[in-house]
Amino acid sequence: MKLVELKTSDFVGTVASSEPAPGGGSVAALTGALSAALAEMVCTLTKTEDLSGLKAEAADLKEKLLVMTDKDTEAFMKVANAFSMPKETDDEKAARSAAIQDGLLACLESPREVMLLARDAIRVIQKISENYNTNAASDLGVAALSAEAAAKGAWLNVLINAGSLKDKEKGAAYKTECEEVLREVEEGAKKVYAGVLEEIGE
Repeated sequence: MKLVELKTSDFVGTVASSEPAPGGGSVAALTGALSAALAEMVCTLTKTEDLSGLKAEAADLKEKLLVMTDKDTEAFMKVANAFSMPKETDDEKAARSAAIQDGLLACLESPREVMLLARDAIRVIQKISENYNTNAASDLGVAALSAEAAAKGAWLNVLINAGSLKDKEKGAAYKTECEEVLREVEEGAKKVYAGVLEEIGE
């Protein structure tokens, strides 16, 4: 069964277990999905403006991030399975090493995708913040913070896997791209959060 098909309590219990996956990467992806879901909700609650386009974008991001919840764990299992491969002969060692590197690339691509989707989410959230039902201000604020948490969580996974990659140039390229994405998400979330605080009278 896919992680996203579990009951919430079962998913949380699985995360809390001794199993190494699902871990931070899948949790980051799910956090991003919740961010997009909140953005979709705020659009639904805003009756005075036509936010149907932004609502559709948020709904699409929600579904993509839900997929990433499982995809991140699948990437981790590629590495775990590679490490369990035999390493008695030179050929076995070479095959095992290649499989590990392939798995690490998957473990880089997955959080990168989560970060890109989180960036898309914060862009949508910023557009919503320009004209929305302010009774849902706190919900929009949590959406922004959740997008930021998703991006930061995925960033940690980029860092740890890039450091294990033998192709240092490729690892550096992932880090450079994702660091720029993170910066945009952080700045966007900060702006939305500040606007929400102002709206609710902080």
